[in-house]
Amino acid sequence: MYIYQQPPTMQERKEGVIIGPAVVLQTRNDDRFSETDDVVDAVHELSALLTLGQERQRKKSIKKIVYRAVGRDDTLDGDDLFLLSSVQSHLAISHVYLTDAYSRFIRTGHLPPAEYILANPEWCACRIGRTKWHNLLEPDGRVEALRAVMAVIAWLKRDL
Repeated sequence: MYIYQQPPTMQERKEGVIIGPAVVLQTRNDDRFSETDDVVDAVHELSALLTLGQERQRKKSIKKIVYRAVGRDDTLDGDDLFLLSSVQSHLAISHVYLTDAYSRFIRTGHLPPAEYILANPEWCACRIGRTKWHNLLEPDGRVEALRAVMAVIAWLKRDL
């Protein structure tokens, strides 16, 4: 599920218009929870982040959605993508920086020019980072999780 931003005008809000996507939210109905890194978990998270990257590449407006990469710095050759992941009563935030060239390669299957690849050897690097798992059943865990989520939202809403 994607999290969107509300539009600036009240008229657009009344019409149900949304702007984004900003972040992707993923919940998994696993019957067990483990804080250890698992390949399957990493693949789930990476696929959700890559899908978010493709959605954030859209530039047009579909009936009630204004596609805009909320928080994207257009002076950079890439996009910071965030995933809020929930398993049972735990929450973690994952992050990946995806270059525009890699995003185009995923979408079209065409490699960038050889000069670009030589000048940018990490154009296709996809390093995913994740916060610790915050236990929402513990008061301190809820506070830490809220601080982490608010930090991501503040970062996305910064002035560019």
